[in-house]
Amino acid sequence: MAIEGPLSELSTHDVFQLLDLSRKTGMLTLVSKRPGETGVVFFDRGQVVGASKKGEDPTPRIGNIMLRAGKVTEAELRRAREIQVEQPERKFGDILVEMGSVATEDLQEGLRFQIEETVFSLLKWDEGYFTFAEQEVAGPRTVVRIRTESLLMESARRVDEWTTLAQKIPDARVVPALASHDEGRGAPVVDLRPGEWEVLAEIDGRRNLMEIATTLGVSEFDVAKTVFGLVTTGIVEILDAPRAGDAPPDAYDRTLAEARQLLAEGKPARARMLLDELQQNAARDPEIFLLSGRVYMAEHRFRAALEAFSRAVELDPLSAEAHRRLGFSAVQAGELKRAVEAWTNCLRLTGGDRSDDSRVARVVAAARVLEAELTREENTLV
Repeated sequence: MAIEGPLSELSTHDVFQLLDLSRKTGMLTLVSKRPGETGVVFFDRGQVVGASKKGEDPTPRIGNIMLRAGKVTEAELRRAREIQVEQPERKFGDILVEMGSVATEDLQEGLRFQIEETVFSLLKWDEGYFTFAEQEVAGPRTVVRIRTESLLMESARRVDEWTTLAQKIPDARVVPALASHDEGRGAPVVDLRPGEWEVLAEIDGRRNLMEIATTLGVSEFDVAKTVFGLVTTGIVEILDAPRAGDAPPDAYDRTLAEARQLLAEGKPARARMLLDELQQNAARDPEIFLLSGRVYMAEHRFRAALEAFSRAVELDPLSAEAHRRLGFSAVQAGELKRAVEAWTNCLRLTGGDRSDDSRVARVVAAARVLEAELTREENTLV
């Protein structure tokens, strides 16, 4: 039986603690309110054995971790990537071990670091939706097991430190850039440690802290602390973050597609979380309200569906689909006359050329018969 619900009612920390205490085995899926952000964590008897976030390619991170630790060469990484392209079902870490490039113990340490960083990132989510499904966990040949309790304790420590960092570094999505200085006034002279020079060398004004951490194969938290120091000394500045409404069109389309897929998979609540965010940033797009109405219908929230389809009709009065769906939601909400009106508009717009028009015509005829019978019944009561 699946366990699911909004993170506003049961925090990510509480979800992890529940799965730890009950020694659950299966997959936890987290859907953030931010469009397109999802995470997956695998548990085996309450311990974490794997984690990833949608949109992240784990190959460069584990490769860079091993490269930075001096365990592999650039040539070995290129060869491992070529093998994975030919055999995509194989795990990148297992390929490195089978090539003899790294020892199993070294890879386990790198994977542990990668999983921990992903989990720490997910534990910061305070809005969204979670689903846990009990199932057998199939992981890579190199298995890493991490005590959930230790992850929660370290996460709490980082949260405390972030209260200081947040004065200049709100989160790991901010983009750092080299600070500009007035003419005649040079940059401050400072003595940086090797790790700070590594971070500074990656700052280009385009990549955020998460991307820099991935490139270096280090912790986002450590990068944030380094950048905090560089900002404090005036070497680096934080660029203004883009507003949520400025998301590129392809990200918007991907989020809509993801919501449709979730609905098709029978997960309307998770689809609704994505659509709620889109409505805030693109409230003039009728497609959002069409899809939202379908989600509400799947949840049997017929009054909410009626309002959503009504909004879609308002934004696009020439949409036959919006009128058709409005009609069916109106019937479910107990508004028969409104349903007949919507279906009639649908048939008028299509001219009877669509394949499902005969179905709409039949329900209109049936609704009018029902209307007549209801009127006749009312007259008999007078």
